Amino acid sequence: MAYATVDDLCAAFGVQEIAQLTQRDAGQAGMVDDVIAMDALTAASREIDSRIGARFATPLASVPALIRSACCDLARWRMYRHSIPEGVADRQAAAVRWLDAVGAGRAVLLADDGSLVQAVDSTVAASVSPVAASARVMDYGDDFRAAYAPSFERTGIAP
Repeated sequence: MAYATVDDLCAAFGVQEIAQLTQRDAGQAGMVDDVIAMDALTAASREIDSRIGARFATPLASVPALIRSACCDLARWRMYRHSIPEGVADRQAAAVRWLDAVGAGRAVLLADDGSLVQAVDSTVAASVSPVAASARVMDYGDDFRAAYAPSFERTGIAP
């Protein structure tokens, strides 16, 4: 399931740009290739799931506007095959930073009505989300800290 539609993508960036990005045949000039656009949206949705899946059950049952927007930004970036304009790359990078912050609990995910989308316990997320099921919690034991903590202190990096 994609978190955005081809219509969402066209509304966000214009039919002309999406048509140019999806054009693979000279006979399609000015027409959006729905298959190519949906492939990019599906890949973007999978990336979103991988970034927030440790905290939320994915795929999300209800798609907040911010997730839809991030999906469009990621899909647009994916459709550029050659040089990516700076503004497109900036939007993709901002979407990735925000998704990573949501996934790490440094930012919240709001539903369209302004209410907080509830994160699930990581064990619950693992049982309902294939992404979260593959997430591992790293536990650095005393041996690791004893071996490496002094080097962190010498460099000024807190362990």
